[in-house]
Amino acid sequence: MELSDIEELYFITHIDNLASILKNGILCCNKVQKIPHISIADPKVQERRDKVVPGGKSKLHDYANLYFNPRNPMMFKRRNGHDKLCILQISVLIMNELGVIITDGNAASDYTRFFTSPQGLIELDKSSNFYGILDQR
Repeated sequence: MELSDIEELYFITHIDNLASILKNGILCCNKVQKIPHISIADPKVQERRDKVVPGGKSKLHDYANLYFNPRNPMMFKRRNGHDKLCILQISVLIMNELGVIITDGNAASDYTRFFTSPQGLIELDKSSNFYGILDQR
């Protein structure tokens, strides 16, 4: 996969979080805990994610999670509350920022690999839609 293969990235959130995002930006799990917000995260998945350290440096919860495709397993799991969800489109240029990591699957999975962005794109198969971007924010 190449950067030119990606049109945009996506962030999925509760619609009531929009004012905070406009004020504070998209924040990682650890930073957002310090401000009022509505989480759409699955607590069991968050428990697994809390143990992941991509690249051996910062914890997964120190990264904001973006997606290549908003129609992903997380969105499917939250389908019953779709009227309260908002999908934000994010420029792919974020992938050129220092500290951005690409995954080849769900970051909480034991089988997911992590790559430095944008160089790691060559490791991804563009026919798969469920990759993620981790931006240290």
